[in-house]
Order: sequence, then structure tokens, then C-alpha cells
Amino acid sequence: MAEECKVPVLPALQTPTDNVEDVRRFAAQIGWPIIIKAVDGGGGRGIRIVREEGDLDGLMERALRESPRGLIFAEKAAIDGYRHVEVQIVGDGAGNVRHLWERECSIQRRFQKVVEFAPSSIRNRGVVEGVIEAAMCMARKVSYLSLGTFEFLVHSSNPDFYFLEVNPRLQVEHTITESLCPGLDLVKVQLCLAAGQELDTLLPNISRNALIPPPLHSLQIRITAEDATANWALNTGAIASFALPFGNGVRVDHHLTPGLVVKTDFDSLLAKLIITASTWPDLVAKAIRALNDTHITGVKTSLPALRGILAHPAFTAQACDTQWLESTLPALLATGTSITASLPTPTSQSTTPSFAQSSS
Repeated sequence: MAEECKVPVLPALQTPTDNVEDVRRFAAQIGWPIIIKAVDGGGGRGIRIVREEGDLDGLMERALRESPRGLIFAEKAAIDGYRHVEVQIVGDGAGNVRHLWERECSIQRRFQKVVEFAPSSIRNRGVVEGVIEAAMCMARKVSYLSLGTFEFLVHSSNPDFYFLEVNPRLQVEHTITESLCPGLDLVKVQLCLAAGQELDTLLPNISRNALIPPPLHSLQIRITAEDATANWALNTGAIASFALPFGNGVRVDHHLTPGLVVKTDFDSLLAKLIITASTWPDLVAKAIRALNDTHITGVKTSLPALRGILAHPAFTAQACDTQWLESTLPALLATGTSITASLPTPTSQSTTPSFAQSSS
């Protein structure tokens, strides 16, 4: 479909395989690095970057083990200097399609998103507009119905971009799009579309054709029950206490309760901090303060790693591609652990409402 819409895609194997020689021949044709993906992975599972031929056998074996069907495909890897940019699409199923601008989720570990923000860090707005238009073209072609996220890899310093996939559902990071558009409730929009309401009546205050996003910046931080010092291993146990931030431009979505038992049954996500401000520097400063006001005891969490990410000059400069987090992790953890150790212990534990609106 992307090719029919003249949207750039990466060269890839057209037939799934479990034969390493098929992948070796493909890589010889298009060059290294390549990326291997399980045909039925998801959530970052079954994906391996292969930078040179000597690594192929071992990495392909690991990807195959994470595929229930035991099949993978391969494509040219667009990694160094590329940002992960996604476009929020809403459609009524009858050809009427709208976009709600883009989000960026380049801060990833094991191909799982950790920090997302909007608008994206791509300086050339013309390139971003091309990405949005590509998403709209594909959505119109299939008369898209309901919410969808069209995902791309976009180079930070040249006009190259490539279509990745469509996630036909509500995204974890839909919150930052809502924050850019005060009054927008994407869950309500999704339900109302399913009930047959017209799209234009559900988005009355959002311009139909504008490619420039509203003059706001929003960022979401995923707090998980994971130990980043142990390769992001899940940490189980009971939540003993917690304190959450609040204030102007601070939203917390969570399911924390004292005594909540974190098991292996579900995803490790505990809470999402959504921070909104008028400029990027203000956003980073407010997000750092919100993270420092967040405390969870009883299980190890990703908070030290998150504090290290936000404190890093590259993050402030919006200079992070999809490989940045994993390549910088040891230094980030050292910084974040030091910050965490310096924070005062909260005097009281809080179950602050998710949408508290007190002063900052």
C-alpha cells in the first residue's frame, strides 16, 4: 500500500523465512546493516540489528526463538541518525481522514518506547509535513476508520524518511497529542466514531489542513517496574509507598495503590507522567522537577534511568536518535543513580489525583 501511494519504504525480504542463507543473500544485495524482525513479534520482541555478517547466525537464531511461528523477515536498517516519528490519524471509514500532527519516540530500549514527545525534534518542518502527508495518503487509500498511528523513520539532518508500520489502535502515548490540543479526548473520539458520530463534529476546534502543530510542547515519561542496571529486567513485588507530582501542566496516569503486587502477568508499566509547557526548555525543566517529585518504593523502577535521560545535554539539545539510549545507558545510569540518591525522602505518601491542577 505504501508503495502504491509512492511513500518511501526500506528494501526488504518479501517472503518470511527461517533459513539464514536467505537473509545472507538479501544482505549481500542491499548491504549491511540489516534488521531482522519476527513476523509475529510485537512489543520489541524478535527484532535484532545485524551490523556485519559475522553476527548474523547468532542474532537470527535469537530472533527465531521469539517468533511463535518460527519465521522472520529482514530489511535494510535505517538506524544511525534516524528518529522514530509517528503521525496520529483519525478516520470515519468513509474517506474523511484527519491528522493530529506527529509525536517522536526515539528514546527507546530494546525497541520499546521510554520517553515520547510532541512535536518532533526534526528541525526541517518541510520534511515532517511530507511525513504527515504520506500518512494521510495511505489512510485515505484504505478509508481508515477510528484511531491509527502511522510510524516512520525520519533522518535528523536530510530529507530521507521511510514508512514502518500502522498501529490500528490507541497508543500508550496518545496523551501528549491530547495535551497539545486542550479539550481533546481521543478515547471519547474513538468510542463516538464507533457509535456512528461524524468526525467533523468530534474535532470542531482542530484545523482540517494545518501542518504546523499548536504552540505547545508535551512529553510523556513511562515509569516501569524494571531494573535498568540489570538489562531492564522486570522487578516484581508489592508497592510499599508512592508519591506523585502535581501542578500546572502535570498529568499522571497510573494504577498504583499501596500493596499493589507487581507480577509477571502484565506489562511492567506503572505510571505515565505527561508534562506540557510552552517551550522545550521549560518542558525539560518541568519534567525534571516532576521526576524528582516522584517516589515509588517496594519494587525497583526505571526512575533512575529516566532521571539520567532528562539530565543529559543531548536530550536537552534534542540530539537523540533511536540508538542513543542503549549506547549511552551506562553514563545515564550513573548520573540518574546519583540524582536519585541525592533526593530527599518524601514526608508523606500520596495518591494524588491524575489531573491535579494546583500551582506548580
